[in-house]
Amino acid sequence: MKVQVNRWITQYIKENANKSENEVYGWLIGFEDQRRQIIVQSALLCTRYASQTVVEATPDPREIQEITRSIPNGLYIVGIFHTHPGSVFHSHVDNQTLQNLAKHNPKMLSAVTNGKETKWYQLQQ
Repeated sequence: MKVQVNRWITQYIKENANKSENEVYGWLIGFEDQRRQIIVQSALLCTRYASQTVVEATPDPREIQEITRSIPNGLYIVGIFHTHPGSVFHSHVDNQTLQNLAKHNPKMLSAVTNGKETKWYQLQQ
């Protein structure tokens, strides 16, 4: 996986995981450089959910549309992040979500954290 993520982004993801008892979801903003490496420049916490529980979160679809319209030219949503309450893994639901997002961007990233550990996933390139 050719990805560059600033340390503060991983810390931001972990901190937000520790602030909520429910699953937390968010957006990774960045671009692909000339070497075809994904550069994650920012992370935004999801603020509106269609549903949210301890083990599941579904963002309101309008939020992703608003974010896409509001980010500067040259940047786009390069991935998502979310929390798992116990161990850090990519579930079959996470894989389906990533496959759906990869229809728009085949290099889409997915970060999963429990607030202590964070793992990064990407479909096979």
